[in-house]
Amino acid sequence: MSYQFISPTILDSGIGAVEKIGDYLEMFNSEKVMIVTDKGLMTTGLVDDVVDLIEDAGKEVVVFDGVLPDPPDVMIDEAIELAREEEVDTLVSVGGGSSIDTAKAVAVDLSSPGGYRSYYGKFNVIPGPIMPHISIPTTSGTGSEVSAFAVISDTAAEKKEGLIAATICPTVALVDANMTISMPPHITAATGADALTHLMETCTTTACSPITDGLALEGTKLLYKYLPMVVKDGKNIEARQKVADASAMAAVAFSMGMFHLPHAIAHAIGAKWHIPHGVACAWGLVYGLEYVAETVPDKIRDFSNIFEVDGFETKPIEELKSDLRDKMIMFFEEINIPKLSTFEHAKEDEFEKVVAACEVEMELLGPYARKAPTREFFFETIKKSFK
Repeated sequence: MSYQFISPTILDSGIGAVEKIGDYLEMFNSEKVMIVTDKGLMTTGLVDDVVDLIEDAGKEVVVFDGVLPDPPDVMIDEAIELAREEEVDTLVSVGGGSSIDTAKAVAVDLSSPGGYRSYYGKFNVIPGPIMPHISIPTTSGTGSEVSAFAVISDTAAEKKEGLIAATICPTVALVDANMTISMPPHITAATGADALTHLMETCTTTACSPITDGLALEGTKLLYKYLPMVVKDGKNIEARQKVADASAMAAVAFSMGMFHLPHAIAHAIGAKWHIPHGVACAWGLVYGLEYVAETVPDKIRDFSNIFEVDGFETKPIEELKSDLRDKMIMFFEEINIPKLSTFEHAKEDEFEKVVAACEVEMELLGPYARKAPTREFFFETIKKSFK
């Protein structure tokens, strides 16, 4: 086996980690910082706290608070314009994946020739180093704070595009559970399901390695133990830190290990029915892993051990995969992940459209799947996930 592993982000994790931001700004010789965030977070006081820390470090700060979900390119252009006008030299993203991905695109545009759009869909061609970027995640799911990906909505083409390069990883990630404490239970559950999918999915691709496997299996253990605790008690700061750590571990792993069937399904469901990504991921994971189980028997036994499946060491994989599937369904039910039919945009007469979208997604993810999916598999997965 040969593989490449790159993880350029300085990951500073722990309760109170955000208070170290001044030290990193000094390291970068920063003079003027732009915070990238959204209007919702502006009402929580979290952004104000970060502003105070930056100003206490003697740095100027401006705030762009126009981030939107699934960041549209026209919104990113507004952030770039402000950054240029203010002549900022460092970016600090505060928020979920949309804020962090927006900051990644801004950093690329300000630092690289051609602008961020010229790098859509091209793998590892963005030159570096780019502008310093400190990410401060307020959710525990996307892992964008340490990942080599940024997802952008192309408004003219009405489709999602991506930036994929190790050079766009944030320079520093301050992973502090205090910044996630305001997440309500349903968002905690959905983002946690997203992280769990990252972990278990990347562990079963054709690109996985001993390093990504180690991260993925340990992260899966953390989420299995601590995610239900956090959904039930959002003030459990120690458990929140464990969930945040698992999310970051997942992103470090999938930046090298990639995705396969579960994310093809989740992206298709999200694009057609506008269902939260973590919810779509959960059901894609349940049935995607069952489908490829025979190709990764050792991993299925590892996961079955984590999910406390009886007889995980001795049962035939054909039987064990069903037991693991049932345990995973029970886990997602425990944290209140809903079926797809509970969302108003999901329609039974549109299953074939979602299947077609799954097939399109596999044009990119196909090389990382250990078993080629059939149309019947996609259809049955959508059907079983529906209600």
